[in-house]
Amino acid sequence: MLEKQDLEAIDELIRTRIEESEARTNKRFEAVDQRFEEMQAQMDKRFEDMETRMDKRFEEMRGDIWKDVSVLMDAKFEKYFNLLAENQQVLQEKMDRLLGERLPERVEKTEGDVQVLKVAVRHLNEDVGELKAAK
Repeated sequence: MLEKQDLEAIDELIRTRIEESEARTNKRFEAVDQRFEEMQAQMDKRFEDMETRMDKRFEEMRGDIWKDVSVLMDAKFEKYFNLLAENQQVLQEKMDRLLGERLPERVEKTEGDVQVLKVAVRHLNEDVGELKAAK
């Protein structure tokens, strides 16, 4: 049978082996963690580079789109704007011709009519006031 000293020696040997194994395992885990951190840093860098390239490409595309839209607008809308301007000019000339010389005359007549209406309203208000007082 084994003596107490033998058992203690076996226990010490087992503890030593376990500690050595834990130390090797910890060292491996640290190496794996370090490798993982390096890979994560590389992935972060790749994603940043990819994002920068995509942002640059989007800006280029946006510029191309604005150029295309401008060309399209010039091609499609210019003739319509010119037609609108011509029609506006024609309408303005007709208005000037119709109202040109008679406009000041009409304004004076309208101002006179407004004065007459003001006086009529004032008299009507006075009549209503007198009727209310008579009640």
